[in-house]
Amino acid sequence: MVKRSHQRDAKSFMRITSVVTGLVCATLLTGCGSGTYESRMQQATIPYFKYRNEVDANLSAEWARDTLRFRVPKQFQEVLGGKPKDDERDPRQPEFLDADLPGLVAAWTAQIGIDTPVEPRQPGEEPRAAPLQRPTVQSYVYLLWNRAVKGSQGENFDLVVVNRILGGLGQSRFTSEGLASATNSKLVGVGDFKVEKRISQVGFRTEEIVDGVPMDIIVAFYQQRSDQVAMVYVVPQTANFSESIPKRIDLSIESLRVESMAAPVGVTPAGGEPAAPEGGGGPAF
Repeated sequence: MVKRSHQRDAKSFMRITSVVTGLVCATLLTGCGSGTYESRMQQATIPYFKYRNEVDANLSAEWARDTLRFRVPKQFQEVLGGKPKDDERDPRQPEFLDADLPGLVAAWTAQIGIDTPVEPRQPGEEPRAAPLQRPTVQSYVYLLWNRAVKGSQGENFDLVVVNRILGGLGQSRFTSEGLASATNSKLVGVGDFKVEKRISQVGFRTEEIVDGVPMDIIVAFYQQRSDQVAMVYVVPQTANFSESIPKRIDLSIESLRVESMAAPVGVTPAGGEPAAPEGGGGPAF
């Protein structure tokens, strides 16, 4: 069952409290004046709360299931769906693909505002009334997990995910070497109050797959030991600047955490039975 938790904020507050307590102790031991103490306290707390405010202003509340923790851009709402029958398709699966995404554990959707080209006024043409409402297009976020793949732990998970998307779009599939060449590897979460991790990312530009609007499909992979997670973002190429899509996707990717190596209990793969438990444990970071 999905739960929304404030444990992360509580842990972060405890870390900041420890920092501030340490500064107090250091001040007492060194005999620094109150001005120095206040300066050090501000240096420790202001950047943290500035970062937290930025994250909370751009991302939704934390989604949690089993050992996964994730936040999506603020506009998105989770697509709820019960366990499908054997002859039914999981309602969370994308309608614009002629294939199912492997290891689907959650999906979100939102109406994203888009910019439309404005034709120049012709000589003598009356001024045009401004549109009452900005046009929007349905957009999606999908979270995939190799541990939710039925019958296996999702070997070559990144290649399987990308080729399932390409095949569902009727495009040519990648070889392992081709995917490696197309993938951009980068560090995210670099800096204070963040958890640094390496992400592999690949993107596709598609034509008119949703409501006749060209879309970008961004797939970001994170691997931690035997856990492999894919974050799939399907957003309009002409998203309005006010939607802050690039920034929010970056923050969303940063937010992903795998809490531990403990086996998920009752994770239901899309259209299948729960993945078989696997032993193991320990902290994620």
